[in-house]
Amino acid sequence: MVGTWNGRTQMSKIMASFQRVCPALQAEYGDEPIPVKRINAAVKEDSGCTSPDVSDHCYNWHNKGPSVKLTNPKFFIRVEKSLFKYVGPHNDYTGDIKSKPQGTKP
Repeated sequence: MVGTWNGRTQMSKIMASFQRVCPALQAEYGDEPIPVKRINAAVKEDSGCTSPDVSDHCYNWHNKGPSVKLTNPKFFIRVEKSLFKYVGPHNDYTGDIKSKPQGTKP
């Protein structure tokens, strides 16, 4: 079903959409972070899919604590809640990595 988060096909569409639409969004915002609502709207318009939690695709942030397998493709740096910089896949990020303890709000 298009528009819902339901598996690998959706994830593939969303990952490709991140790579198509986010470079232009980041160029529009320059050095400033992109609001998550803007990322989600652009991904939905491009792919027809509802975007997953952008923070699940950050080099410097893990929503489910550090003990969870960290296999999600990475595209963003979380600047603060709901604000992200797109740096693309395969970035040589070397900064701190933070995580949200399970059962708490970020």
